[in-house]
Amino acid sequence: MLKRPFLSLLIFISSLTAVYLVYAQMGRGMMQSMVRHHYIMRYGISEKYRGKSNPIALTEENLAKGKQLYSTFCTACHGSKGYGDGPAGKSLNPRPANLSSTVNQPMTTDSFLLWTISEGGTAFKTAMPPFKEAISEEDIWKIILYLYKL
Repeated sequence: MLKRPFLSLLIFISSLTAVYLVYAQMGRGMMQSMVRHHYIMRYGISEKYRGKSNPIALTEENLAKGKQLYSTFCTACHGSKGYGDGPAGKSLNPRPANLSSTVNQPMTTDSFLLWTISEGGTAFKTAMPPFKEAISEEDIWKIILYLYKL
């Protein structure tokens, strides 16, 4: 039988290891998403985007268009699977967000994604450009449909 102090130390070390592994897996891209998350918790999403939900129907055609738009505008930095490992993103600091895990987070609502893609990351000191001038809102919604399918 293990002695109580040894067991406590073992549990403590196991906990620290688990926390380390979670942060290592998150990487800088996910940590940058946390900066954005903390901003939202403090100030909320801009009223321009707040409460919006995707009006685009989930169809094969819209998904295909979303995939094509993602390939054109997002893959270079975020990678083909959304891991934040695209060739252009590897040299960025902070690294691009891991979209494959970010889109599954509770904070990642339609309005959050619309705001993030439209306004970019300048306010959070990231290299992500604002796409509101380059991509129509309708096409951003198609990208968002595709993101949920990554």
